[in-house]
Amino acid sequence: MRRLITTLTVLAASLALVVAPLPWLPELPSAFATHEDFCFLAADGGNALTRFDRVTNTETIIGPFGASNIETIALSPTTGVLYGANASTLGSINTTTGAYSTIGSFGTGSGDLGNIAFTDIDGLAFDAAGNLWGSQFRSGNNILIRINPATGAHIPLAFNGGTDDYLVVTGAGHLDDIAIDPTTGILYGSDSPGGGDTLVSINTTTGVSTDIGPMGTSDMEGMSIDPSGNILGTNGSFETIQSINKTTGDATFIANIGPGSLDDYEGLACLTTFYEEGDLELTKSVSNSTPVSGETVTFTVTVDNVGPHDVDGVQVSDVLPAGLTYDSDDSGGNYNPGTGIWNIGTIVATGSATINIDVIVPASGSFDNIAEVSAASLADPDSTPGNGIPAEDDQDNASLVVQPTSIGLVKSLLSNADEDASGDITLNDTLTYRFVSTNTGTVTLTNVTVSDPLPGLSAITCAPAQGSSLAPAASMTCSATYSVTQGDVDNGSIDNTASTVGSPPTGPNVTDDDSLSLPVAQDTTINLVKSLLSNADEDASGDVSVNDTLTYQFVATNSGSVTLNGVTITDPLSGLSALTCAPVAGSSLAPGASMTCTATYSVTQADVDNGQIDNTATVNATDPGGNPVQDTDDETVLATQDPSIVLVKSLLSNADEDASGTVTLNDTLTYQFVATNDGDVTLDGVTITDP
Repeated sequence: MRRLITTLTVLAASLALVVAPLPWLPELPSAFATHEDFCFLAADGGNALTRFDRVTNTETIIGPFGASNIETIALSPTTGVLYGANASTLGSINTTTGAYSTIGSFGTGSGDLGNIAFTDIDGLAFDAAGNLWGSQFRSGNNILIRINPATGAHIPLAFNGGTDDYLVVTGAGHLDDIAIDPTTGILYGSDSPGGGDTLVSINTTTGVSTDIGPMGTSDMEGMSIDPSGNILGTNGSFETIQSINKTTGDATFIANIGPGSLDDYEGLACLTTFYEEGDLELTKSVSNSTPVSGETVTFTVTVDNVGPHDVDGVQVSDVLPAGLTYDSDDSGGNYNPGTGIWNIGTIVATGSATINIDVIVPASGSFDNIAEVSAASLADPDSTPGNGIPAEDDQDNASLVVQPTSIGLVKSLLSNADEDASGDITLNDTLTYRFVSTNTGTVTLTNVTVSDPLPGLSAITCAPAQGSSLAPAASMTCSATYSVTQGDVDNGSIDNTASTVGSPPTGPNVTDDDSLSLPVAQDTTINLVKSLLSNADEDASGDVSVNDTLTYQFVATNSGSVTLNGVTITDPLSGLSALTCAPVAGSSLAPGASMTCTATYSVTQADVDNGQIDNTATVNATDPGGNPVQDTDDETVLATQDPSIVLVKSLLSNADEDASGTVTLNDTLTYQFVATNDGDVTLDGVTITDP
């Protein structure tokens, strides 16, 4: 990789340049890898990019721009990107193919001369900090602008204390191109006011142009600074490249240019730095390319510096593939498993650096782990950091394929003894479970066992015996018995999970679970019987009559197969006493269990009139799932009825109008009629008649 032996320094304070450096990009174009001292040339006649070798003074055609009017070019000292101006737009130029790609328009700006459209940029130059400058001659005026290389637009308010978008150059006739000395920061220009050209320097704060001296030639349309600080220029239509004396302005012939039909060289961009190279080679390996699930393997990455120079700032990108779990490394904290960056630092010539990264592999999968040099201070003669090209020697990979280590378990119901012959799983049935554990991986498992935490399950017997080894695809078959409990019936199912475990040759144990749910038949019913338990028969009539005290009995029986909860009995009979129950109301009843309650009632006249006492009692409960369960029962008690009425007619008085003392003619007699209910029921519509 090449180190920049820089001749760049910050610009002279007296020039008051606005510094806005671009980010450092360590990668440099492949065109930089061949010679230490060369220039790019733009031939407006022929619209092509060439390269001039300063060592051999020879020119090589790179390729066509694919665009016309590329009249000035500049090479960024910080990114190595070659830029060109196509009148009103900035573009980048591929230094391998020559192709021009538009970035954006310079735009329009305001200043001392009013609004000016930047549509004929004739000069481009970078300062040492990576700031891009442009010059334009329009309508008899020369101006300077600052340009954003990322967008192509001029940088607004860059001059005169932040008030103007451009700087007016005074004292110059017609600037054809500009160049900036990276050491002194002086901005030079090729001024062609008419006749011969003159070398000038321009104050980038005031815009004042100062003549240095005549060049002794004309049409010097391209300017640049070489790594030694010399000003070079191209005689556009004269097809020569010349060296220009900074002190006198005198131009000295170097070589003829213009192979083929190329001419009118208006753009020149030279390297402003020399480069050293350092050749980094990366190798990568893995400790085991066929590990088993859960095994820890080690990736080893070694970076060798073949030389000839020490390389600083070396970084390697080694992002672990998804699925591999980082465990540790021996870099002393210089490797970040999150980003995959290994910060090596300096590798001296013929030296090396090595890292071992331990990872844990998953249950299965194939993984290709790639490592590549991602940054370095020097260019590499045969590779570029971070470009992702596998064929280059700064990138290598190591692959592994995980050998699956797995085990599978299947739990099933083998049989039901069905002791009650119900055809369903019911209370006290004997169930036989089967467990089949199978080695589903590719390596032998040892100490294979099966377990099931179901309470009441018998010991598990297996063939081969528990703790045996299983080859790939081999199985262990086990069985155990279980008696269904009332809790299972109440639950409505038997749910549980069995497990199997085995040990691979390396790595953690493998396990599997299997759950089985067996439905248990449920009958959620309750039965209520209400009856007359006794009659106190207070009037000793032997019948149910008014004011007799009746005692009712209520018996609620769980006639189903599940436990019933919250059992309560209610009876809406008006005048009925509170029920007393055993067990108490709200209790739970197991299947077959009963709750017996009693209550008393005093017979009313209405009951006798009705001839009977009719009403219905209700029992309510919930099953284990909270669902309601109910039953009702009614009881009719007959009340004895004796309907009877007696009529007594008598002579109440005699008016005895003749005072005879006897009943005689015309005496007025008064009769009395008395009807009496001498029965035990109320009589309605009573009337008395006498014919």
